[in-house]
Amino acid sequence: MDEKVYKYADVKNNPTDLIISLLMFTRAHDESLTKKNRVEAQARALIRHNLSRQPGTAAKAIESIGQNVWWVDTKSGNVEPHPIYFNTAQKIIELKQSGETLLGIQRYLNEHYPAPRKRVYKNQEGNVQPPKTEKWGQHLLRTFLNPTVHGQKVFTLDKRDESAAVIYDTETDEALKETYTIPDYYPALMSEIDYLTLSQLDHHRAVTRSSSKHPEGNPEPEIPLLSGLGILFCGNCSSFMFK
Repeated sequence: MDEKVYKYADVKNNPTDLIISLLMFTRAHDESLTKKNRVEAQARALIRHNLSRQPGTAAKAIESIGQNVWWVDTKSGNVEPHPIYFNTAQKIIELKQSGETLLGIQRYLNEHYPAPRKRVYKNQEGNVQPPKTEKWGQHLLRTFLNPTVHGQKVFTLDKRDESAAVIYDTETDEALKETYTIPDYYPALMSEIDYLTLSQLDHHRAVTRSSSKHPEGNPEPEIPLLSGLGILFCGNCSSFMFK
């Protein structure tokens, strides 16, 4: 923090500098801890509000912990469907339900829908780095199908006692965690039953290099040709070729 390096001789001759550095570190730690406590207190208040709000009303956006999905808009302070991307997310669900492959969905979206803005990253000089591509990525589509599509969001916070003090594990001295699940935090793209059904179908359709571990209910896993490189696919349905 203070860009100082101490040696034994330096500390022996002038211990004051080391004491000042320790005080600076202590102050920075206390300020960070205070900020964390305020952030978690605000998040807990919003979580309690969202769990007790009237059914059918929009949830209050919680921005201080974690990130919200790309297909919602939180500019108003509430979690509402994004004017553009919510319809896109519904289209992804529709394509998955029709049996479209990951590559086929990616191609369709790149032809018909703008990709959501990617996270902003900065280099060591603090300058914003432009995204490598403005197109839909397979990772985003591969991780899309999760409980958020039926509205669920899970928050993980430090466990605290009645006085708001953090509770630590007696053996590891690490802060214990507790989770809060809001079943209707996001506007739902589909019902939970439809999600579970589609998730199971989507899992069995998947063709990955880790398919040697037979997924439950699939005793004959699909083995992609060309060592699973994913460069050979059907020209009609865009499915990867396998044997």
